[in-house]
This record gives sequence, structure tokens and C-alpha cells, in this order.
Amino acid sequence: MRTVKARIFDKRRLHCPLVRDLPVKNAPILLLPPHSPRHPPLVSNIYLMFTRRGPMKNVVEYTNFREYLADFFEYSKKRYPLFSHRRLASSLHLSTPNLIWLVMRGKRNLSVKVCNRLIKYLRLSKRRAAYFRAMVNFLQSTKHEERERYFSRMMQMRKPFGVKKLDVQHYEYYATWYNPVIRELVTYPDFRGNLHRLGWQVSPPISWHQARDSVKLLLRLKMILKKGNRYVQTDSVISTSPEVKSLAVNNYHRQMAYNAASSYDRCKKDENNITSVTMSISRNKFQQLVNETNDYRRRVMALHDQASKDTKVYQINIQIFPVSRVPTRTKVRKHIESYNDKGLMNLRKRD
Repeated sequence: MRTVKARIFDKRRLHCPLVRDLPVKNAPILLLPPHSPRHPPLVSNIYLMFTRRGPMKNVVEYTNFREYLADFFEYSKKRYPLFSHRRLASSLHLSTPNLIWLVMRGKRNLSVKVCNRLIKYLRLSKRRAAYFRAMVNFLQSTKHEERERYFSRMMQMRKPFGVKKLDVQHYEYYATWYNPVIRELVTYPDFRGNLHRLGWQVSPPISWHQARDSVKLLLRLKMILKKGNRYVQTDSVISTSPEVKSLAVNNYHRQMAYNAASSYDRCKKDENNITSVTMSISRNKFQQLVNETNDYRRRVMALHDQASKDTKVYQINIQIFPVSRVPTRTKVRKHIESYNDKGLMNLRKRD
């Protein structure tokens, strides 16, 4: 660790506390632009020139931009103790001193304007800036389709950087609904590696290419192991970040809900059992109902049988969702206005 001093252009530079000795590893001498004593150079203009060679992780190794900002702030604070949220907000020309702190805690979202300022402040390259924007949109989007589109874009942007450790195991496993089914079927005693038969056993059937890719994925994730000519399941738990896990599980549930609807035409009457109930419950009763379904799911999992000739893989979906809303004056008024606007538009189209 060596000491680097800033070059002083005039005596006014002495008023700035940042011209003192700065411990920086393998950093060049910093050239500071002239400034007045009342307006010393912002810490961002100096700090970033020193930390570009530090051990800060690459932005493409993150899937949560809030974690990236928190790590950046923590790293900055260690390298320069005077670094603060107020200085950061001043560098970004923000009126709220703690806005970035609120963003890190998930209490505020990043606007497009602040996001562009952050990218300029962080001095991200064009590709890294595009990845950062996709990461912000992925985390702040409310629609599932948008989140899935931005996440796929993030995965494509990661490839040129050669990121080795990808936090996408859950996404890969739940990307297609038949991966858990294949995980059960390959352990059957009569399975001897025939991928055409394996694909036909899945309902609805899949191609042998899809079955092959699924087996390769399960082996890579260590969710199954090959012992001789047989496959056995492992208790391997795949871990990933909460936001990626949420997207992956939502994908899986959507696909399984579609399969449940198509099972009416695909399965015989004695092969499926679909029931439903509509009822009114309070918030407390809802939580009690969730706990009851969790207990039921654990009891069902205890009925898991060893594979035999007459064994089939079944999917059990448990869904609890509201079909009504609590009305408020503002929401009802907006609904009426939107309904009237749509009605006028339909009348104009008819005319």
C-alpha cells in the first residue's frame, strides 16, 4: 500500500481535505481541476479514479442492483472514510440527501434520470451500462412478462464477460415444467437410457432432444447421480437470489397451471381430481388457511412411493388467490372513468 498525492495547481487546493495523502494501491497521481474554497471537488470525481483498480466486483456478477449499490457504498466507505450518502447525492445533483440509501433499502425506485446519472457517476462502459439498466428494469417491473424479458436480456449480456459463477440455477431448473418430471422418471427401474421412451412418458409428451437436455441439466445441477446404468436422486438444494428464485418459480407455476387446464382433455376421468371452492375469509383467516395448506403439502410429500411398474408422476397444485378487491373511493372512481372512456371509444368505432 503506497501513498499517492494529488498535484496542486494553486494555493486554493490546500482548502480541500482530499488533497492530503490518499492510500491507494497501484493508482496514478490524481490531477484535480481548479475549484473555489467554498466548492471543493466532489468525492465522486476523485474517488472513482482510485477505485477502478480495486477489488470491487463486476456489475455483471449481480442480479440485484440494490445489492450492487450497497456493496459499492460499503467499499467506497472503506477506501475513503469521508464518503457518505450526502456526498453521493450531491454528486448526483439530488435534492433528497438519502435517496440512494432509500433505493438500497428497497423503499424507493430508481427513475430513468437518476439511473442515467448513476451510470455516468460509476463510469460504466456501454455494455455494463446496458446491463445495469436491464437489472434496474428487471427488479422494478411489476409484470411477469417484462421481468422475464429483462432477465433473459441480462443472461445474454453476461456471456461476453465470461462470468463463471452464475446465480441462475433455480431459473434453469424451473425454466421448463418437465425438469421435475424427468427427475422422477429417470429413477424408475425400467429406465435404461432410452430418451425416446422417456420423452413419450411425459404428459404431454416432449421430444427426445428435450429429454436429453433435461437429463444433462439435472446431472450438472447434481440433482441426480448416475450409478452404473441407474440414476438416483440427491438431496441437493439449489440456492439462488430471491428475485431470480421468484421469477423462476412464477414461470413454473404458470406452466403447471396451463397443464392443469389442458388435463381435462388429455387425461381420463379417473386419472385426475380437480376441485375448487369460493369463500369469503378475513386476513387472519387467510393466514390460517395458508398454514393449513402448508401442513397438508408436507403430509402429501410423506406419501411419496418408490418407483414401480404401476407408478405415475402426479402434479398437485394448491392455489389460493383473491377474486375480489376491497373498494376505495379513488379506485372505484378511476375504474368508472376508465370504463366510460372505453365505452365512448367503442361507440366511436361502431359509428
